[in-house]
Amino acid sequence: VAQGARKATAVITNLGQSPFGPNGNLEVHNANILALLSLFGATPSNKKFFPLPNRTPAGAWGPTIMNQIFDNDVESFDLDGTAKLVSPQEEVSFKGMRPLDCLVCQMKECYKRGEPLVATLKGLKVIDNTYYGTHSSQDCVELTVIFYAPPKRWMDLINRNPDLNPKAHCYISEYHCPDEVVTGMSPYAPKYNVFDQKDGKAPYKNFPPQIDALPVKALSYPEVNLFGFCGDYIVQYSPLLDRLFTSEPPRLG
Repeated sequence: VAQGARKATAVITNLGQSPFGPNGNLEVHNANILALLSLFGATPSNKKFFPLPNRTPAGAWGPTIMNQIFDNDVESFDLDGTAKLVSPQEEVSFKGMRPLDCLVCQMKECYKRGEPLVATLKGLKVIDNTYYGTHSSQDCVELTVIFYAPPKRWMDLINRNPDLNPKAHCYISEYHCPDEVVTGMSPYAPKYNVFDQKDGKAPYKNFPPQIDALPVKALSYPEVNLFGFCGDYIVQYSPLLDRLFTSEPPRLG
């Protein structure tokens, strides 16, 4: 961004199976999520975030002051452009939202649908930051954020596959219609879940492991492969990523 990029993508890792707690709220104790929040000048407190005005007041969390490069004032991004990217078929409104609120709102909707956790902001304003060298006079940015956490639909597909889950015939899907788009998760926990933190099956149990800096040498070959399969699914089956990065082939003649 400091070099004038108009598009930026952030991949947030080391999140475990989900960055959302039992109550459906984003948990911000993860260092990588804290770093993301600091780009907007947000201060963490009691596992919640409090978006602040454009300028962070004195006495705030240290990295917040140093890292903020994006304006987090209300509606300081392209609301209509973002809405068209996020939901081209249905009308959505981000009126009255701060950019960070909008990102979290999109993530929560993806989580409810069991989709890859991907969100975007179009026309995001940049602020002056002498440490990183950003300037308020530079072009606005299209920011895309990807949470590398296993999508619930991907885990559901594995659990329903008898070649991967020996008890697939006993597995209870979280979806009423697993192969169709749904509006939310069912209230009951799935049985015979190979990803279960207590009774799961390697290499799925507790996937992905939360390891600082993700040293590949600390992972088994099946775990490394699983990281790749999960990443492929996120890229291939995120509706938003498909709209953002898939362009029509040039017409000949």
